[in-house]
Amino acid sequence: MLYYCTYFDIHYLIKGLALYRSLVRQAIPFRLWVLCFDEPTYAILRHLELPEIVPISLAEFEEGDAELLRVKANRSRVEYYFTCTPSLPLYVLKHNAGIDVISYLDADLFFFSHPAPIYEELGDKRNIAAALNNIGVIYKMQGDYAEALSFYTRSLAIREE
Repeated sequence: MLYYCTYFDIHYLIKGLALYRSLVRQAIPFRLWVLCFDEPTYAILRHLELPEIVPISLAEFEEGDAELLRVKANRSRVEYYFTCTPSLPLYVLKHNAGIDVISYLDADLFFFSHPAPIYEELGDKRNIAAALNNIGVIYKMQGDYAEALSFYTRSLAIREE
C-alpha cells in the first residue's frame, strides 16, 4: 500500500478530488490523508465517505502543536498553508505507527500512470531509514523521547532487513 498526504480548502476541493480519482485509477491500493483547511471541505469529505481518504480537521491537526499555532498569527492564509507542508507528513507518521514512508502530494497533481517506478528509483532503504532516524532526532531535541524512540525503532527495523 502507498501512503500519501495533501491539504486543501474549499477553493481547491475539485482539484483535490481530481487527484484522488487519478490515484484510484492508477495507484490502488493507497491511503490519502487530507488536511482540510476549512470546515466545508472537512464536512464534504466526511460526507463522501471515500474509502481511501482520511480527512483531518484543522483543529485536530493544530492540537498540541504550540509552535505551529504561534507562527499562524504572523502568517497570511497562504503562507500558513505552506508552513503546514512539512508538518503534515510528520503528523500522519506520528498518528499512524504502521506507516514507514509517506509522500506529500500537491493537491493539483494528477497521475497518468502508476507511481511505482518513482518508488523503485527511491527504494534505497538506507535513505528511508535515515529519514526516520532524522525525524527521531527532531523529536529527541523537542524532548519527546517516546516519539523519538518510536522513529528510531522503525529506522532500525528497516536497517536490519
